[in-house]
Amino acid sequence: MPSNANEIIVLGSGVAGLTSAVSFADMGYSTTIVESKGVFGGRAGEWTCMATGQCAKCGACQSQELRQKALSHRGITFESGAELTGLEGAPGKFTASVKTGDGEKKIPAAAVVVCTGFKPYEAKQDPMLGYGRFPGVYTIIDVDDVLKADEIEKFAPAELEKPRIAFIQCVGSRNQVEKRDYCSQFCCKNSVRQSRRLKYLLPKADITIFYIDLQVMGKEFRTFYNESQGEIKYVQGVPAEVVPVEKDGPYKLFAIDPVTGETVEHEVDRVVLAIGVDHNQENAALAETLGVELNERGFFKSEGNRSTREGVYLAGACAGPTSIPSAIAHGMAAVCEVRKAVGPKSTGEKSITNHRFA
Repeated sequence: MPSNANEIIVLGSGVAGLTSAVSFADMGYSTTIVESKGVFGGRAGEWTCMATGQCAKCGACQSQELRQKALSHRGITFESGAELTGLEGAPGKFTASVKTGDGEKKIPAAAVVVCTGFKPYEAKQDPMLGYGRFPGVYTIIDVDDVLKADEIEKFAPAELEKPRIAFIQCVGSRNQVEKRDYCSQFCCKNSVRQSRRLKYLLPKADITIFYIDLQVMGKEFRTFYNESQGEIKYVQGVPAEVVPVEKDGPYKLFAIDPVTGETVEHEVDRVVLAIGVDHNQENAALAETLGVELNERGFFKSEGNRSTREGVYLAGACAGPTSIPSAIAHGMAAVCEVRKAVGPKSTGEKSITNHRFA
């Protein structure tokens, strides 16, 4: 792809987008990040730190550091509250139309990297779990907001001296009927970290994680998971319904024992739904603008980091569920793909930045 354009356009500013943008800029390419929201950092940038007495390797701190590096980089231009409205030309000689608050800009580009992320599953779509109907049913995002605001008493007031807390995994994931038959990649790790953070703040809490099969890959996280044994209970079998004893709790959960096949009743005070990944509703419109295809699940159709249009690349959860470390790896891989196609910047190129996240 011979190129006379020095610009790279990155759509989205989550960890995949920031990783790509910083690496491109370090290599000497003029890089523009187009972000539809008014803030940069994506969903990982909104997440609070899960550290207890030690670092939980959750990626929150590192994603903030990456955001700050991008914001201070001279080679990166930010367009916030902006939208890509057109992409004309051939690979290496694209012209992108970007709508901003001040009008429309025409930006030349050698390539476009799509890093627009995902939408969290809407828990109200599963009415049997009671989200939005019962005040003691939360999502992992709700609990994160509580932890971020340092308002644990709103989640577990003092009268709940020994709160019984249940995490229900795979809410919105592993559902073949609704074409969400995938693992969302991050839910298990998040629930383990979040439950340990709650245990740290509420030492008397009785916390149980109900799961289908726990995804605890990676040496560091497996060590973290092993350390949780004895303080967090793990029960295989995901409850399909939350039944209130009273509207304000407690609640009954029913899980099938995978060994005996018997239904076991559990009574808890709080339920936390580990909601998974869903595709962005805006994907269809953006795919049409870019001239690329979506897959049957609504994510961008990909082959590695390549989309179905030459010169348009993909990284992170826009192409399917991924974790923070994987999104960063995707971002770096996209940079390698683009550089092979576009060729190196003639002057001032550095090596690709290695952003390591545990």
